[in-house]
Amino acid sequence: MQLVDVFVFRKTVTGVEFLLLKRAADEEYPHIWQCVSGGIVPGEKAWQAAIREMHEETGFRPVRFFVADYAYNLYLHPTDKMLSVPVFGAEVETGAAENDLPILSGEHTAYQWCSAESALKLLSWENYRLGLKAVMRMMNTPDALRIARIPI
Repeated sequence: MQLVDVFVFRKTVTGVEFLLLKRAADEEYPHIWQCVSGGIVPGEKAWQAAIREMHEETGFRPVRFFVADYAYNLYLHPTDKMLSVPVFGAEVETGAAENDLPILSGEHTAYQWCSAESALKLLSWENYRLGLKAVMRMMNTPDALRIARIPI
């Protein structure tokens, strides 16, 4: 199975906040803080999987969506598989109550909206931190963001 990562964010009066999710105890990699992450099903494009996974894990739909200029390799020792994981950024609308409270799937037990600084401290794996940095870089580079934007 191929995977995707999605950094969900919102813009508030105090700045940009990123949504982090805490894995459930009975899930693979229990209790880690992560972005939205999930698998690509057969016949699905990576960006379509990212939007689907975002909706399944949070109930949110993006208002702006883009691919970051970062993908990472991941080795899964139980299956001896090597994966390349693309990273996406997904903005949700601010000010609507439904965008404050995600509807968590059974994969996660908690969530936090937090600043980039806090998110970088909470994220469990270096590849998550590098993915978040790539999303932030894209957000602050208008020419790159224009090219990377995916119409939804």
